Amino acid sequence: MDQPDDRPVLDAPRPRPEAPWWMRGPLVYYVVAAFDLLTVTTSLYLNHRIMKIYVDSVAANQEWARRMESYSALAGLAADVNAPGNDVFDSREVPRESGRMEQALIGFRSRLEELRGELQANVPPAEARPLLSGLDEIDVAMSDMVEEARLIFTNFEEGRNSLAGERMATMDRRYSRLLRAQRELSAQVAAAQNRTFERQTAAAATLQRFEYAIGGAILVMVVAATAYGRRIWRQWMRAAEERAQHIADLQAAGNELRRARSELEIRVEERTRELREMQETARREERMAAMGSLVAGVAQEVRNPLFGISSTLDAFEARYGRDDSFKKYVEVLRRETDRLGSIMRDLLEYGKPPRLELAEHDLAEVVDEALGLCRELARSSGVVLAKVGSFDAGRVALDRSRIVQVLRNLIENAIQHSPKGGRVLVRGEREIDGSRPRVRLSVKDEGLGFRSEDIPRLFEPFFTRRHGGTGMGLPIAQRVVIQHGGTLEAANDPAGGAIVTVNLPATAGVRAATT
Repeated sequence: MDQPDDRPVLDAPRPRPEAPWWMRGPLVYYVVAAFDLLTVTTSLYLNHRIMKIYVDSVAANQEWARRMESYSALAGLAADVNAPGNDVFDSREVPRESGRMEQALIGFRSRLEELRGELQANVPPAEARPLLSGLDEIDVAMSDMVEEARLIFTNFEEGRNSLAGERMATMDRRYSRLLRAQRELSAQVAAAQNRTFERQTAAAATLQRFEYAIGGAILVMVVAATAYGRRIWRQWMRAAEERAQHIADLQAAGNELRRARSELEIRVEERTRELREMQETARREERMAAMGSLVAGVAQEVRNPLFGISSTLDAFEARYGRDDSFKKYVEVLRRETDRLGSIMRDLLEYGKPPRLELAEHDLAEVVDEALGLCRELARSSGVVLAKVGSFDAGRVALDRSRIVQVLRNLIENAIQHSPKGGRVLVRGEREIDGSRPRVRLSVKDEGLGFRSEDIPRLFEPFFTRRHGGTGMGLPIAQRVVIQHGGTLEAANDPAGGAIVTVNLPATAGVRAATT
């Protein structure tokens, strides 16, 4: 009989529990890799979007700046239409002046239609409507002004000169209305440009906020991957090594992301600086155009009574000029009338400066020409003229006659403020402003210098301390220099005397301003 087996019965080995999904090496690797790829792809996409926004912003602002220049140029074309109605009082040649006006009107209307077409083709309707309305206002003002000019020509042909003078005042008021409409149009363009820039900047700022979320996601991913690697280290050494390599790759991707972001910030800063410079240039040109239009309008209004005074003086001199009791009064009136006429010519030149005729010239020759025109005044004043420094900037693109006139004006002012036996130095220098080479021409005298309180006002029209001066020399010189893409500066030399400096681009890439 068999005995029972008292040995303990061994339990069957229990099956090893399946690891949860978050501990399965290959699956977790794929999840982390997918998250990795999504994060990097999203980051690159955001960088691409931000860069595109800023590139589009620069292009849009450049396009609005070109429109601003085009609308400002309308003032120059309108001035060409307005001029014959005024010039006929001097030339008395009605057919020629009438033909000039009609030809200028064709050019004005053609350019106006081009600007309308450009707005309708390239600007959204909501943005284009106020601008098209502004162009319509300019067109209406031009039609009214031309109608008055034609009445002037008709009155001249029929011998009604006094009626022609009255129509001239009305024509100038129509012209002022046109200029106001042009300035309002420029203001609308500036507002549209600012709105576009603000929209694009806001869009870029919104996208930039997502970068913080991406950075947080990357941090969470790194922490999770590290914790997971430490846990797996005890179970799968090989998996831990692969994880370490993966983390290293992730860190490299983070470094690349930071480097790309740093480059993007530098580019954004450069584009922002360029946009600010463009906006400042547009504002300065708008202020000068507004001042020029105002001054030109005043000159036109004053020239009418001045013409009447001169005509009356001619008649008086013809009748009583031989009478000695009237002769001295006639001479005084003639001298003062001529002086007022000179002031009016300066005002008109400041209000509507002529087009530049740019060509490449040797800078040393231009300075020598200006010095030659001033030597007689220097000799009679007992002042020595000298040229110092470097003038080897090569050939510079400029309007020779205009720059010679600017230098002559500055040198003559320096001679008049220098003591007898003193020196006036014209110095030339070449410098690099960023990547743009420039030349500096400074005129220094040995006089008392400028009053410190006068320096901020030196380039204001009519401001002068010199007896008999009109106060228009420096403002006109400044406008000519700005037309060349340069600047005009005035200061006192610590060693004594005044210095006025002309800064000009040293290359042929000069913007030919015509407004």
